[in-house]
Amino acid sequence: MAKNIPSIFHVKGTIMGFTFVESKAGSQYVRAARGTYKKAKCNKALTANYKRTAFINATAKKVYDVLKIFSGNFRGYKLWQEMLKRFLKSASDEIPSLVTGLKNLEINKTYSFERLVPVPAITIHCTKQRLRATLAPDNHPIFGKDRTEADCYYYELMVIFFDGKGNPVYDSAWSEWIKLNENLPAGYEFLFNRPAKTVCWLLCLKLEAGLQEQVVGLFWGKGMRIIESGI
Repeated sequence: MAKNIPSIFHVKGTIMGFTFVESKAGSQYVRAARGTYKKAKCNKALTANYKRTAFINATAKKVYDVLKIFSGNFRGYKLWQEMLKRFLKSASDEIPSLVTGLKNLEINKTYSFERLVPVPAITIHCTKQRLRATLAPDNHPIFGKDRTEADCYYYELMVIFFDGKGNPVYDSAWSEWIKLNENLPAGYEFLFNRPAKTVCWLLCLKLEAGLQEQVVGLFWGKGMRIIESGI
């Protein structure tokens, strides 16, 4: 660190490794010779941890940005922190391992999917070209005794395909409106084209309440959850 020296003495040059310098303002200070101090080097573990954290943050943001589009303002305020926590716990930093760790993640814990209805059984058939998901709900959702503003609902299934670098491609499809006072159908089939470079995928299911086949749009009538992943 440079130190100011008393102005009684006027010294220039280098003495015993210390250089006396006069600033443009006229004051003098002393510094060690250049190259005396070397920059501290980070150890390998610290460097590796820094790189891993940066990679996980970048990958999580790619997923989070897609979920923001799908969820709008419904997502919980701790969704980002929960995603990072799961990614950091992953046994591997390979994209399929990171993505698998998001399974069963609620998009909004306060308004969880299962508070309305158990997650329907789902059957997946995946090829190199397509992903087919068949949803087989067993029950209608229960929106609450005081929720008379809903008489129907629908399911929306979103798929996110990832390449080896974690870049996402997403798509979504909807069921028809399902009447609360009618029998449940046998199931719903959703078909998606799979990009050529896909290494893994993620499925997120949304339930949305409606009134006379118009979206209610309130949090009590919504649920969103990541329900499945695969390669």
